[in-house]
Amino acid sequence: MAASGHASFDLPDGRVLAYAEWGDPHGIPVILLHGSPGSRLMCPDLDATIDAGVRLVTVDRPGYGGSTPLPGRSVVDFVADLVHLMGFLGFSRAPVIGWSGGGPYAVAAGWSAPDRFPRVGLVASPGPETVMPPEVSRLTDKARSLILRLGAGDEGVVEEVRSNFSFYAENPLALLEQALSREENPDRHVLIRKDVTNAFRAKWTEGARQGAEGLVSDWCASAPGWGFSLHDVGTPVHVWHGELDGIVPPSHAAFLAGGLPRAVLVIYPGEGHSIAVTHWKEMIAAMISGAKGRFRRHVRMDRHRPYP
Repeated sequence: MAASGHASFDLPDGRVLAYAEWGDPHGIPVILLHGSPGSRLMCPDLDATIDAGVRLVTVDRPGYGGSTPLPGRSVVDFVADLVHLMGFLGFSRAPVIGWSGGGPYAVAAGWSAPDRFPRVGLVASPGPETVMPPEVSRLTDKARSLILRLGAGDEGVVEEVRSNFSFYAENPLALLEQALSREENPDRHVLIRKDVTNAFRAKWTEGARQGAEGLVSDWCASAPGWGFSLHDVGTPVHVWHGELDGIVPPSHAAFLAGGLPRAVLVIYPGEGHSIAVTHWKEMIAAMISGAKGRFRRHVRMDRHRPYP
């Protein structure tokens, strides 16, 4: 479940974007956006990816892993990076799945470029918390204060956020260690699997290669708002969530499904935040259903591209 080696390319503005590929190099392209924190170094289920005939592309957002930071980026800004990556890899259309903190970026792709991202999947994704009812949003009074200051141009906010996330830079595996230590954690039975533990170690260690820069940028990009309304997203969206998710409450999934015009909501009873690992086969199937020919013909046939 962990990628070998590194791949990257230069964006038009000179930044580097790091990515990895999994599965069938000539298969149906699907893009997976990692959580916050995270990195490109995880495929939720490699066997299911191969069996589905999928060419899965994972990518580091700016500041994570091998991707150049982009201070002040917005959620929507990242869509242009994805479009450039697709052109580099030789395809022009692909479903996009956002896992946890990758969710806002997946919705942004479907909103801003539905011709390129015709289907969106959200796995344990948070909603846009500034427009959610207070009883649903996870924002603390401190976070709301930081958001107001960020909107007012207070340059000190970024340093405060960086200080809040210093634990990740100091110990990228702190979140994993905490999750494994709690017997009542609904994700523990998944995380204790050796292959899953190793994959999470790899993705979080790589994600912190530049300290907490990616995590800081993610928070500063998404916390103030996503830059568009859920009601304006015309792309079909599958929303998957665990009933016992203690990281992103399932009320977020209900809010997303209620606001997105073409949403399908699936709640997994008794499960937590790691549902991508346990339900990847059906998630992939939903993304590529009825679209094999349409997506496949855009793939460049390059038999020499290295795959993990």
